[in-house]
Amino acid sequence: MSLINLFKEFHREAIQQEFPPSARVLFDTLLYKFNEAFWQGELVLSERDLVQLTSLPKTTVNEAKRYLASRHIINITKFKNKSGLQFR
Repeated sequence: MSLINLFKEFHREAIQQEFPPSARVLFDTLLYKFNEAFWQGELVLSERDLVQLTSLPKTTVNEAKRYLASRHIINITKFKNKSGLQFR
């Protein structure tokens, strides 16, 4: 699937199912970071990194991560103060 198709498919679903804005911001940010990293299998980002990248509060970032994971959009691997993130 191309980058633009992934983006369009996610946002079509997000509009239909009324995803919270924070989940949309986090998805777009992760999509950017994965593309920047040439789609390596997993990105490891600290909560601080995600807060800086999204400009969202820490609790909101965590809620958005759980929301996307609960809908099987991303997979989260926990590390000390960091998360490994993968698109499913």
